[in-house]
Order: sequence, then structure tokens, then C-alpha cells
Amino acid sequence: MSANEIATVSRQFHERVAAILSSEELARYEAYQQRLREANKRHDTEPVLPTPEEQAVLDAINADMRAAALQKELRVLMRIETLPQ
Repeated sequence: MSANEIATVSRQFHERVAAILSSEELARYEAYQQRLREANKRHDTEPVLPTPEEQAVLDAINADMRAAALQKELRVLMRIETLPQ
């Protein structure tokens, strides 16, 4: 496992998401991801709840078998990468 592998799976996931979502849905997804990044930077421990519109987009991603599989693989790779050595 390497940073290259994470980058490859991340690229494949983002390409798949872009292929299955409309431009409006993609903008909602990106806005939600930005809110998650900002909360992470602040070390906020409160959950970042998606709006109903954002949740619909997340549901659409999870309903797509390929996108869901890539997302799961990416999460696993990122957890492995951050394990103490």
C-alpha cells in the first residue's frame, strides 16, 4: 500500500462520482466535503450532518455499486496509512 495507491483509488472514486451525479449534485457533494474538511481542521468533535439535499446525493453515491466499493476501498486504505508504525 502506498500513497500512490491511495491517489489512484481516490481519482477513480472522484471520476465515478462525477460520472453519476449531475453538476448540481456534484456541487452539493463538494460543498459537504468542504464542510467536513473545515470541521476536521478545527478539530471539531461534533458530527457534520448533511442537509437533506446533501443526504440525497450521498444516498445516490451509496446506491451506485462501483462508487460505493471505491469509497469503501479508499476508507480502508486511508485507515491503514494512518496506523501507527
